[in-house]
Amino acid sequence: MTQEALIEKYLLGTLNSEEKELVEQLIGTDSDFKKELEFQSNLKVVVEKEEDSAFKGALKEFEGNSTSSPKRPILKWLIAASILILVGVGSSLVFQKSSTDSLFAENFEPYANVIQPIVRGNDARDIKTEAFVAYESEDFELAETHFTTLLNSTSDSYVLFYLANTKLALGKPKEAIPLLNSYMSTGENLSSQAQWYLAMALIQAGEKVPAKEVLQKIVTFEGYGTEKAMLLLEKLK
Repeated sequence: MTQEALIEKYLLGTLNSEEKELVEQLIGTDSDFKKELEFQSNLKVVVEKEEDSAFKGALKEFEGNSTSSPKRPILKWLIAASILILVGVGSSLVFQKSSTDSLFAENFEPYANVIQPIVRGNDARDIKTEAFVAYESEDFELAETHFTTLLNSTSDSYVLFYLANTKLALGKPKEAIPLLNSYMSTGENLSSQAQWYLAMALIQAGEKVPAKEVLQKIVTFEGYGTEKAMLLLEKLK
């Protein structure tokens, strides 16, 4: 039996015990087979979740009109249809992500170092100084490493704020969001700024609705970045 036939039987749930063992063996030894099985399984899930009545009606009609080897062409049609669905959904998501990416790029700038002024020529370096030197030099990977070390060794809340900024600069908004929320809960001096960067993180993550909610709070309470927040709200409509 060909690998293609095995995949089809797997998706249709008609494998016998020997065939199941063979599939499990191929999954463990043949990476191409495993990828193809996962790909077609994912496509099948998309089709099964599709609730459009016209789509289901077309499938029923196709199945009813099929007279020779019905299972195979139905599966091929399902895969082709699911690809179309994925293309449609994917295009929408790509457009939305592209839009939020551009808004983030236009509005994000790491917050200035107001915690540890860097004195050039000073050879005395501790981990805090090293973190901010890397941060100001835009070596954000190194800054992330140092701020993470500080986060595990100090209770100073500023670390949450600057580590979050570093994460945003590195394109890690989902890691920045909880850091910013934690910082804001402390009520420290940069909490208003943290709210702005929370909006930035949500935009970078493509979370338009919660981003708009945060931006609206900034505008309502005239927080840090109010004018920019007003402009972003218009662009996110």
